[in-house]
Amino acid sequence: MIEKEVKLRIRTSIEDVKRVIDRYGFRFIDRYIETDTYFQHPCRDFRESDEALRIRYRCSSSAGCIYRLTYKGPKKIINGVKYRDEYEVEINDIDNTIAILKSLGFKPVLSFSKIRYIYRDRDVEISIDNLCGVGIFMEIEGDEDRVRELMERFIELGEIVEKTYLEICIDTGRCIPISMDREDMCIEKQLQ
Repeated sequence: MIEKEVKLRIRTSIEDVKRVIDRYGFRFIDRYIETDTYFQHPCRDFRESDEALRIRYRCSSSAGCIYRLTYKGPKKIINGVKYRDEYEVEINDIDNTIAILKSLGFKPVLSFSKIRYIYRDRDVEISIDNLCGVGIFMEIEGDEDRVRELMERFIELGEIVEKTYLEICIDTGRCIPISMDREDMCIEKQLQ
């Protein structure tokens, strides 16, 4: 599958962003806490090859918790929209999955969390993300034409960011992992 998305660093509050999204008819799906752990390949540097392998732990009070293993290929950015191969599977046995990865030489390199609000319409998903320790972002993903259209409409809320959350976390050194019972560590605040 090819991921098509744009990311904005938000310069206003989450509540302001939610009001704008509501005006465009998006429906709220759920609120999640996601903790991502990224792994380094034993024989090549994913930072140089622009690839990523992660395990995501996703929890919500309404949907419960799941683990997913995701591979992302190198990204291409055309007029602010990011294109990237993405393959994802649900994991039923996290301990054995991590044991397999470690046995093959993969090493965990970084974990961080975000509080994510998901909204959808017919062909686009919008995520409002509080990247714990860093600030508020919006991702618009789905049909390419609609992603571009919404990017133009929502640009007033912030600025386009081409970096991934992993790159942002490495560059800032400020991202933190949290647990479901300690979400108070990820204060939802306006960006500086």
